[in-house]
Amino acid sequence: MLQTAEKRVPAARRQNATLPGYRSDSMRLRIMTYNTHGCVGVDRVRSPERIAEVIAAHEPDIVGLQEMDVGRARSEYKDQPAVIADALGMHRYFYPGIRFKHGRYGNAVLSRTPLDLVTAGELPGWLGRRVRSAIWLSMKINGERLHFINTHIGLQRPERMRQVKAFLGPEWLGGLKEDAPVVLTLDLNTGPRGKAYKMLAERLRNARNSKSRQVPGATFPSPLPVRHLDHIFVGGPLRVLRVEVPKNRLVKRASDHRPVIADIEYP
Repeated sequence: MLQTAEKRVPAARRQNATLPGYRSDSMRLRIMTYNTHGCVGVDRVRSPERIAEVIAAHEPDIVGLQEMDVGRARSEYKDQPAVIADALGMHRYFYPGIRFKHGRYGNAVLSRTPLDLVTAGELPGWLGRRVRSAIWLSMKINGERLHFINTHIGLQRPERMRQVKAFLGPEWLGGLKEDAPVVLTLDLNTGPRGKAYKMLAERLRNARNSKSRQVPGATFPSPLPVRHLDHIFVGGPLRVLRVEVPKNRLVKRASDHRPVIADIEYP
């Protein structure tokens, strides 16, 4: 079941940010994607509060979170998306990829303002491997819909290919017009050389490839990353103004992945 917080978000402190629904010549949003590793850091401490601290430092408008626990014994039966959302004063949306007898595991989206659910569901698995899920939300800006999708693609190449093909199909990205404004946050489990990456890149643009900034660093493993696994893709008229992969001490410790942050503009 999709879950949402019931409170509005305080205005952002940084300059040049506008809230969804506000009419202006252009709209700027800060997007973050973050694989939280179940909120377990490289020091083996499980702390959703620490993940919230990482997020708070960068003041994103929308966050795509992967690998989140809700009600599981290993996480002291906490609702991790709720703990993080409440600490930040953000709305939360969660959809499980796996349902256990006690608890669930999946992806979440946090947002400064309420979003509308378009769909949430599972992506095809492979040979009994872990089920993957995706959440598709949207917001209205200047009378138009901006689409936001968060997911986590599988570890093995055949699994990734099957899931990305489904994701490009009519139930997901294939159901949008080619010029529709869309943001996709995900742990793709592969980098620019992977075939699954190249398939997505034929439909959307990776924020890292923006001419406005130098390509930022790798994201995994967080203490000394060598692989580009975490991505923000954009489509339609969206412009990327800035991309960052944080590298402070807290980021290196809070999860086994580093987040990716992109400032985008909707003209």
